Amino acid sequence: QNRCLALRMDRLKIWTRVTICAVVTSCAAAIVTWDKRKRVNSRAASSKASPESRDMDSAGLPNRVLRKAETVIQGRTSRIVVVVERCTDDHNHSAIIRTCEALGMQHIWLIDPPSIPSSLEASDKIQTQPAPVASSSASSRYEHGMYARKAVEWVTLRDFETAAECVEALRADGRTIWATDLSQCAASLTKSSLLEAHGGSEVIPQKLAIVFGTESVGCTEEILQAADLRVYLPLRGFADSLNLSVAAALVLQKLFHLDQTIEASMDEAERQELRKAWFPKIAAQRTVTAHQVREQRRIRKGLQDAQKIRDKVAQEGLGSLTSFQTDKLSREPALVAEDEALRASVDEAAKKAIEEYLVEPPVPLADMRRADEHRTAFVGPGVRRDNEKFWKGMAATANDAGTPNPGAVPR
Repeated sequence: QNRCLALRMDRLKIWTRVTICAVVTSCAAAIVTWDKRKRVNSRAASSKASPESRDMDSAGLPNRVLRKAETVIQGRTSRIVVVVERCTDDHNHSAIIRTCEALGMQHIWLIDPPSIPSSLEASDKIQTQPAPVASSSASSRYEHGMYARKAVEWVTLRDFETAAECVEALRADGRTIWATDLSQCAASLTKSSLLEAHGGSEVIPQKLAIVFGTESVGCTEEILQAADLRVYLPLRGFADSLNLSVAAALVLQKLFHLDQTIEASMDEAERQELRKAWFPKIAAQRTVTAHQVREQRRIRKGLQDAQKIRDKVAQEGLGSLTSFQTDKLSREPALVAEDEALRASVDEAAKKAIEEYLVEPPVPLADMRRADEHRTAFVGPGVRRDNEKFWKGMAATANDAGTPNPGAVPR
């Protein structure tokens, strides 16, 4: 009897523990669900608020970078595809891409674009210092390429070898094609001239492609013949043409003035695809650990060394290698595998960090202007030194490296 009683007591204890665990787990799940609903409802309520009542960008604002990204996504347009035909100048090439990104153009198509240095072709998750370049022209190209790459991360580029291929793709996408042109056959970019020229009820077509030609002669005859309309930016001075990147900026801004519905004209499905691409990229810069950064640098250094050795083999043959160089080259496959595994780990952590924001996107900011604490001057140390006395006390220089500023905060 004592043994049976003890057995029953043991069973009762086990049942009690299991019941308590179940209750605690249920309560915890309920609290998590309640908290999540509270945050979702808070974000939903805030997203319906007028822009005037939304937050401005400020230091210490929770999720500020994701919220800036959502602000950009909400302002993106797919109504216009910007086409750049045979641009031959690196500065113009990068400037047009940056201008398009800044104005909210998501799609840029390039016909026979200038080549970008091989060192810029791959965009690393964890940035490292750029490799030095030899000549001033190469340095200039690298600098413009770096600026272009920063914009390229946030736009959709499509390259074509020929104008014919691009025109065919535009037609397949249902685009009306306008070609910029300086001839007297072109319609002025004014409401009355455009309505008269294409005879439609809309000033700007619902799906438009605007083509900018090369710096010297403009759009090729092939593009001009394929265009549904040739357009011209009205000028008021003796100069009858502008720098290509300047002309592109003015024309695109003019289109927004002619039809304000172009802004933020993108369907929700495409916006969600941008969130899936952008949010993990942003989160990866904040979820990556110091150890992963060190590992990335070690791997990158090893791969760079291996590439230099490969270049030597290509020029001088395998017999020119020392045993040390041969050993370094033999480690390349293992380094590639490590690099892939590290990237996968960083990506996985970033995707987990932003899961809830894909379900319920963060609240956009009122606008994209930086807080003074985050402003900086994008110039080299020499230029900064030369202008130190003129720039003293300016917000854009107070946060620069080497300039004491107790109020500065990390970006």
